[in-house]
Amino acid sequence: MKKVWVEPNIAVQQFMANEYVAACVVGIIQCVYPGNCKSKGDNGRYDDYNGNQTGWYKDEEGKLHGICGYNALITFNGDTASGFEAVYGVTQFDRPIYDISGYEEEVGTYYNVTWTSKDTRANTEYHHKGRLMITDIDKTRPNHS
Repeated sequence: MKKVWVEPNIAVQQFMANEYVAACVVGIIQCVYPGNCKSKGDNGRYDDYNGNQTGWYKDEEGKLHGICGYNALITFNGDTASGFEAVYGVTQFDRPIYDISGYEEEVGTYYNVTWTSKDTRANTEYHHKGRLMITDIDKTRPNHS
């Protein structure tokens, strides 16, 4: 068999996304269940968690909700959103938040949003209901969330 040398060439193609490319989206999520000693549970009130055990709420699964009453920063990547619970603004990296649903990818406040969090130390999952405030959408920075 005789080999023939072929001069190398380069073909350049225009990039065309074959899937959804998301904008950088940032928001704050807060569970409705924790409150103060008088108002707690699914009462539609937010920003009333007193940070004490008197504000903890036991859900229908018998799990106590407490620190999820603090605001937690959430970032979005495509149609998924995730973050971590926070205590007094300090991120709790051992308590991830995921499976967030019940919102639109638009700046605004959404109620009755649901999500799951996990206490990785105790290997326990919690199911939450609450408020999501999408505060910023930067479409010039896709997939930087």
